[in-house]
Amino acid sequence: GSLDRERAERLLEGRPVGSYLVRLSTKVWGYTISVKGYSACKHFLIDASSGEYCFMGPKQQSFRAITELLRFYKVNPITWAGQEVLLLPVSTDEENGLIFHGLFHEEREERELSAL
Repeated sequence: GSLDRERAERLLEGRPVGSYLVRLSTKVWGYTISVKGYSACKHFLIDASSGEYCFMGPKQQSFRAITELLRFYKVNPITWAGQEVLLLPVSTDEENGLIFHGLFHEEREERELSAL
């Protein structure tokens, strides 16, 4: 759901490298993926303004659904320099244990994401 950068980093603290969470972006129309790296957490903006999902920046691959983006970056690094891959989803809804609670309008997409 709606988490700021600092809260996301606290949720990822003490977790293995590759742990990640998806949260609403406070900077763009889209989302942010926060990933636990080797030395620090990294935050990647996802642009969803065109109806597709892609990381912000030049020459980024687009996906029809956020689930496709997450699956792709489970095996492909987000950046070549950092080699970040999305290995372990972390719940942002401590009460219900849902990984993406409140981020998406359709229950089907919520179920797909929780199954990743």
